[in-house]
Amino acid sequence: MHTKILIVVDDSEIARAAITEGLGVAATYGAEVVLYYVLPNYVVPMTEMPLPDDWSIEKHYKHAKRKASSQLALAALMSKRAGVKYVEAMGSDGDAAECIAKAAVSRNCDLIVIGSHGRTAFQRLILGSVVTRLITLSTVPMLVCKKPPASQPTASATVTPPRKRRVAEAAPARAALVRLRSRRKSANATARG
Repeated sequence: MHTKILIVVDDSEIARAAITEGLGVAATYGAEVVLYYVLPNYVVPMTEMPLPDDWSIEKHYKHAKRKASSQLALAALMSKRAGVKYVEAMGSDGDAAECIAKAAVSRNCDLIVIGSHGRTAFQRLILGSVVTRLITLSTVPMLVCKKPPASQPTASATVTPPRKRRVAEAAPARAALVRLRSRRKSANATARG
């Protein structure tokens, strides 16, 4: 049973799908969530082209915190709609996966929910993968979510706990089974009569 869930927030559609799934799990178990945003590192480009005079590490982090605050506010709104208690947090470290793993432990979370782009091995080699690294670092269990198909609702939809969702999704199958049974009964009645 989960009591505190860390949900990794960013500005991607995949992260919104993970937020939706994480809130569904939290609603099912009555858990609290930690909405967590990892601030990007300040990287000095190694080129001969000079940096703009007005750009500094302070401006970088100010811009990053403003972006993080807007994404956390969106996730908080989703949490309120789902009726899930939440806490907003952000952090930064040299390695995003390490930052998430440490945050989950320090905040006593018993589940990490994160979105995955589903990249191939070659793409992960070139672009890196926070999820792959986090799987090796984390001592906390993880739920890795992929982008939902176009037919599934997005994060702007209301959150339905997984158990209720399974019941709703099973309704058409039950209706088809009832129709099949009634056809068999009528066929058997016709064969007897």
